[in-house]
Amino acid sequence: MPIHSRHADPSRETWLRSLGPDDEVWWTDPNRGEASGAYRILKIENGVITSGSDLVSLKKPSGELYEHAPVALASELSAGRPVCRIRLTLDIDYDLNGEPASDMMTRLQNMVARAYGNGDLTQDTPAEVISHEVVAVERPEPLSEDRLSAFMLERIEEGQLSPEEIPLRLARYGLMEPADFISEMRERMENRDEEGETQVCSSHGRGFRP
Repeated sequence: MPIHSRHADPSRETWLRSLGPDDEVWWTDPNRGEASGAYRILKIENGVITSGSDLVSLKKPSGELYEHAPVALASELSAGRPVCRIRLTLDIDYDLNGEPASDMMTRLQNMVARAYGNGDLTQDTPAEVISHEVVAVERPEPLSEDRLSAFMLERIEEGQLSPEEIPLRLARYGLMEPADFISEMRERMENRDEEGETQVCSSHGRGFRP
């Protein structure tokens, strides 16, 4: 099986091809991770890695040999310890009773900070928190799907969005945070509505004769 495929990461493919004896790697042991850890390459079966199924013999990080060298698939190797990123989504509907929404967002952020300081993010597991980021936002009102699609269609029909731009726009919008996307689209749509009202007023003004 070739490393390169439609979903392959070119930078990873290049990195795998560049590996040689004595290079440091991280091996993710498929056997429940029992032997996962840092190693050095002892030998690459074919001399150079050209496939994720190529076999790679490993030795200790210090360079010492094992009595029976562990053998890994190239696809199981990485440059460093893999990181698992988890996102927790918590939506809260408040009756603020006069409290500013910003205060409630600050309290939520402080709650996570306390949980991190108390070790509650890992509790009694050997897992370690490498980094964490807390973002509290006030969720915008959802957009009308019909209105949004009509807005995008108008832009295409008026030549404001060329067919060549559509794939790039789709990729950009798909990768945006939902709240950011809604805010940007709402601003664009409101600006367009204001421009339409201005044009109508200008048209009426030109036709007016005192």
